[in-house]
Amino acid sequence: MRFTRKTTLCNWGFFAFILAILWGQYRIFNENLSQHYYLFTEAARLTWEGQNPYDMAISPVGAWFYSISSALFFFSGFNIFPLKAGETVFLSGSLIIFIASVRWLIKETLQAQYAPLVWILLIPQTLSGIYSVKIEILMTGLLIFCFMGLWKSPHHTKKRILYYFLLGMISNWKFLVIPSVGLLLTYEWFSQKKYSGVFLYLGSLLFWHYIPLTVMSYEHFSLLNETKNASVFSFLERSLYYFDSLYSFLKNTLSISIPWNISLLFSSFFGLLFFLQMMDFSRKNKKSFDQIIWALALGASFSVLFNPISQNNAMIQLTPLYFLVIYLYQENKEFFAPLWIRGITSISLIVITLGYSDLFQKWIRPLTLKPFFLFILVFILILRGRTLTKLERR
Repeated sequence: MRFTRKTTLCNWGFFAFILAILWGQYRIFNENLSQHYYLFTEAARLTWEGQNPYDMAISPVGAWFYSISSALFFFSGFNIFPLKAGETVFLSGSLIIFIASVRWLIKETLQAQYAPLVWILLIPQTLSGIYSVKIEILMTGLLIFCFMGLWKSPHHTKKRILYYFLLGMISNWKFLVIPSVGLLLTYEWFSQKKYSGVFLYLGSLLFWHYIPLTVMSYEHFSLLNETKNASVFSFLERSLYYFDSLYSFLKNTLSISIPWNISLLFSSFFGLLFFLQMMDFSRKNKKSFDQIIWALALGASFSVLFNPISQNNAMIQLTPLYFLVIYLYQENKEFFAPLWIRGITSISLIVITLGYSDLFQKWIRPLTLKPFFLFILVFILILRGRTLTKLERR
């Protein structure tokens, strides 16, 4: 899509999105310091001082669960600013990267008339992320940027190294993006017969995991990792029914309690199902961008559904799913031809957009059906895609 004067005027959704986030940033700037941002920078300070932030109650929003590398080589950089100024720099930089990446995604693939809808759908989730100063804004922006770069430069070795280096970095910060990267590697392996991505990604993960050894002893590094792993798994187990995952829906709506060890098997089963689905798509659909957006959307959906600590204010990571729905409608009207498909898709998008948002916590946030509607939407998209693929092959 070329953004001429005409298309720019038509893209009223983008201007509405910009106005919304400016208002959100203005509100944050005039409020007290975010506890999330304080947690990030205080953990970084403690880590550089040789202390163990993983066994401290640093902030009321929770304990520190991010990687050692993120504390040492990312969050610590914001300590050069006064706290409120640093928060503004962090949030503004995250939003710039996110907006630029989504704009690149839209510009390359969507017709002008469909772009506003994507931006409008993103407003509630982005504002929720702004109000909580969530790292997911930056992570989602970088994830989309790297996937778009790999799609546009499939044979450029230096760029591929850079993109996988960045993917390894954000995967090291927080494991939420790993499912999307795994599905991307599945596509490259089975459709493109490219095997370098696996080694580049694993190499990047190892680099970011062990780089703290350049500034600390192995004994202290091992202690931090041991404490972190114990804290993370303990928190995940305690949070299984508390936040906004599919397990929370099963417990709080259907009164079905799944033990922690069974939930791991349950998640693994659906992870394998998504992997097999991506492998099947990769063999049948040779259109490279379709594979990229499916990998992004399915991976993000898996993280939201099966991550025990899925939270309303971090659902900006569903950006690829919103885009996938609009893209499928643009590319193949037959996909949504049945009335029941259009109805369920529309209802699901409304519930997901409003339910997964702190903006509406007083009247819709308690609606525990939102993971159910996300689950239904994802599997309708998968089953419908498989049906159309079979029809095309005939």
